[in-house]
Amino acid sequence: MAEITLAAVSLSFQLFAGCIQGYQLLSDAAALPREYEYVRVRIKAEQHRLLDWACVAQMAESEESLVVGRAGKAMLLDVLEQQHNLLYRFGRFDSRLKPVARPLLREAEDGCGSSPITTAQVGAETSALAVEFPASPGLLKRALSYIKATRTIPARLRWAAWDKKQVEQLLSEIKALNDFLTEVLNKDQAEQLMELQIRTHYGIMQLNSSITQLLSIAQAESLLQPLVLAKLAPKSPPAGAGELASLARMKALNVAVSEGLPTDSVANDPELARCLEQADVDAFQLQKSDFIFVDDIPRQANGVLEDVRTEAVYYHTGSRSAEIYVWVEWRFETLVLASAGQGAEDAHDASGRWQIRRLAALVTLLKHGKSTRLFNAAQCLGYLREDISSEATRKGTRDYRYGFVFAKPRGFDSGTRPTSLRELLSRPSTCNITTSPTNQTPHHAQTTQPSLTDRAALALALAESLGRLHAVNWLHKGLRSHNVLFFLGDDAQSTWRQPIISGFELARPQGEPSWTSPGWPNPAHDLYKHPRVQADSGRNAGESEQKSRSECYSKEYDIYALGVVLVEIACWQPVHAILRIDLEQAGLRDTMPAKRRLMEAPVLEQVRFHMGDTMCHVIKACLGGLDLGEQVAGQVGIERDLSLQERFYSEVVQKLRSLRV
Repeated sequence: MAEITLAAVSLSFQLFAGCIQGYQLLSDAAALPREYEYVRVRIKAEQHRLLDWACVAQMAESEESLVVGRAGKAMLLDVLEQQHNLLYRFGRFDSRLKPVARPLLREAEDGCGSSPITTAQVGAETSALAVEFPASPGLLKRALSYIKATRTIPARLRWAAWDKKQVEQLLSEIKALNDFLTEVLNKDQAEQLMELQIRTHYGIMQLNSSITQLLSIAQAESLLQPLVLAKLAPKSPPAGAGELASLARMKALNVAVSEGLPTDSVANDPELARCLEQADVDAFQLQKSDFIFVDDIPRQANGVLEDVRTEAVYYHTGSRSAEIYVWVEWRFETLVLASAGQGAEDAHDASGRWQIRRLAALVTLLKHGKSTRLFNAAQCLGYLREDISSEATRKGTRDYRYGFVFAKPRGFDSGTRPTSLRELLSRPSTCNITTSPTNQTPHHAQTTQPSLTDRAALALALAESLGRLHAVNWLHKGLRSHNVLFFLGDDAQSTWRQPIISGFELARPQGEPSWTSPGWPNPAHDLYKHPRVQADSGRNAGESEQKSRSECYSKEYDIYALGVVLVEIACWQPVHAILRIDLEQAGLRDTMPAKRRLMEAPVLEQVRFHMGDTMCHVIKACLGGLDLGEQVAGQVGIERDLSLQERFYSEVVQKLRSLRV
């Protein structure tokens, strides 16, 4: 405030600062009933939405800095004034600014101090599990400082009574007003606002991991439909509407399944309660007798460079009239039967228990429609588990074959098989449009090489999907071109923009390192693995277990794998062809140097030639660990995850979104 006198502050900033202070007073109000924590979450969410908008519009004390058209400024003042009046009067004053007879809010008796109330203090009074929000920009501090210097305001309010209908009416109205603010932005600003709000959403997801927190977020986001105000009705719903609630529900559901929590742990959310009731480990394990397999089921993994997919028809009620066309992705694992001091069966149960919990959590993550849309995944119907031990099985172990069952997307012929990105990369290049021999009309089904525009869209779709998966604290652990699928139809452009990510057989929650399923050396897989992960795969079981306690698989390794896939998309070749590696003869000596070779000039120049400097920058960021360096020095846990997420969004997602070809 040193640069500009208080008297010269613009009217728009005065109203904006008043709104921010109003949000602050309501969100910090003491004695909020615990079951209405979602109200505080909704108020804070709307405050952050207004702050995000103000950052994009370059709101400041001086009118000259505001980047809004002349007509937009008049509407802006109208919206801010309405919002200011709603927040200031709520629960205390009527429309004529006279105190109401039975106020919902009173000035707190202990609220005479001048020091600001912190989020930690609010959380301590309401619940140890109060929802946390990302750190606010400097604009928040400037707005609150201006109000403190120019007005006499209560240090804190306290809820004196409760009227659910009035509170929800207020929340609906301020949400509608914030929705309308996007109408005064131009197209580029609206895109910037969308990106800021998505980053805010991801920050909220990183900061909150308990069932109570996540349900409050979901309830706050889902409860309200914005009122259609007579004067101010937005033309369209805000971008990303509903995504935060979906992410919160998915994360809460997986926490409940992972920790074995009962259904009443999510009783406040009927949708989640229904999902948790269905999250039955026994129900997720499907019966082989309910399938008719079109292809042979693989007997073992030895000698197979890539995991096998099998076409099948699943009769989910045991009836031949209720058929679902599916594909099955297989994985083989060996579980240790016995250890010192344990009987064979007890040891087997102990070693397999974490596997069953991981499978249940994984199916839960991918079973429901909202989650599959969020992660660009197919719907997982369940899994098959079969003991395939034989006389050749190593003594003291038991061999298992797992099959993850995925439903084919609607709108395609039942005989259409999923085609992997790796298959498409390996095909000889042809023109994007071929000619049908019968009628000489353009036909797109045989497309093998997409346009640069479609490649950029594919790269963005993969990055956004990985970002959402990481936002709910899941690790993929198997991202490679073999696990990016397409159902090729007549609409080629739509196909490239809607990939299906598969290969979740190793996926697990980030906070469950004990659920790690060991990999094995495989050059087709190792080329997508960070050198440290490859080194771990090459250790013996004892060394790997010891290492896993100190340096587990992390999100950076998923991001590295994404970088390798982006190299393939840019050059439109599989990575082994780019590096001239013979997979049949390759070993760790060939795959370990892949990171260094992919970041050297010959490969990066190919990327730059095919897709430009921006794609080259994104790939270098992914392969190089986002260049976090000193930015995360000393950071651990949530703080480090937040830094990584911010960097991933700014250096990868945002730059891919800006690609223009």
